Amino acid sequence: MAHQVKISAPGRNTGVERLRVHHNNYCCFAASLVACCLALRPAAQLPLVADMELQSLTVGVLDKRSPSAWAPDGRSAGPHPTPFPLTARYQIDLYRKHCGALARRLRRFEACEAQRRAFEHIAVGDGVPLFVLFDADGTLHALGTRDLTAWWPAHLGLTDNWWRSFWQTRLAEAGVPSRAIDMLMRHVSAGERPLSSDRGDNPLVHAQAVVEAMGTELIRLGIAPLRGLAR
Repeated sequence: MAHQVKISAPGRNTGVERLRVHHNNYCCFAASLVACCLALRPAAQLPLVADMELQSLTVGVLDKRSPSAWAPDGRSAGPHPTPFPLTARYQIDLYRKHCGALARRLRRFEACEAQRRAFEHIAVGDGVPLFVLFDADGTLHALGTRDLTAWWPAHLGLTDNWWRSFWQTRLAEAGVPSRAIDMLMRHVSAGERPLSSDRGDNPLVHAQAVVEAMGTELIRLGIAPLRGLAR
């Protein structure tokens, strides 16, 4: 997948079509890595916005409304705090910089004014969808899981949420507590249930356990963030 990004890298004065192809490849790579690290559920649009705080150990993710004893209607009132691995944070930072560089390159093309502004909003961390792709006609749409599965090499046979079972297995083998794994999977927010034994749990301790174990596994696999356009 990284190879696909590298071979599509555009020259300094390349045309808009080559920029679109490269961006789509890079966006799919970055989104795949971040979605994997956050164990996202399949969605028509990934529940990630460009204003994510990258210094925090956790990030709010709302990809399923789980039952909550605290919510009046018995449903989750908002995003679940999810362990935020360094790999994902760094990839998002690189992706936002890529979007800034892409916006600067698009200044040369008058027909791409709307797209240029959209990438500028992502680059500065506004509250807009983080990952967006070019359509064939040059318009943009927010990336969803189907975009990723269509981009992944078919011979890998990956399902649209393969990372969830992968991390449940790998983290358990690494000795990460089951409640910490539940936090990553957003099965329940630590301390959310008032009559449960998890009321005394510290979510930051769980998040740190996941982040450390996931980082070790990604290094073992040779998986790392990738740079996009720099200028």
